[in-house]
Amino acid sequence: MPQQTAFADVKHLVRSELGCACPEQVFEHIEILSASARFAGLPGDYLIAVGNRLLLLVISSSSWREVLQQLERLCVRGRELRDALGFNRFRLVVGVPELTAARAALVEHFDAAVDHDERMHLHVIHAEVLAAYGLGGEAKGSAAPP
Repeated sequence: MPQQTAFADVKHLVRSELGCACPEQVFEHIEILSASARFAGLPGDYLIAVGNRLLLLVISSSSWREVLQQLERLCVRGRELRDALGFNRFRLVVGVPELTAARAALVEHFDAAVDHDERMHLHVIHAEVLAAYGLGGEAKGSAAPP
């Protein structure tokens, strides 16, 4: 986890940018890990576990076209992890510099091609937003709240 990322930032990102109305107690345990171990061979920077309810895969270092090509596999793997680990939701968060084109293409592909359920969500946000929360670029390690 980058030094500048605080667990309060994750809470703010989840609530403000992703629109999650998770109860306060969910945020008592946040774990931020490199996504490479669980998403080997796929794009992904951070895997963030919020409580035992919400699993986020954050991607900001890959191009959105690369994510588009791997979207089906990313979602299948995310759903597998969500279910195996007992989480309620899986959210794929993709940070991009060119928001309009990327969002349209990714959402269209997610809605049409991905065998997803109501507990899977795609969020395409500006890469600068993730950078502001210290989640830009590739993960360098892992951390858990003190």
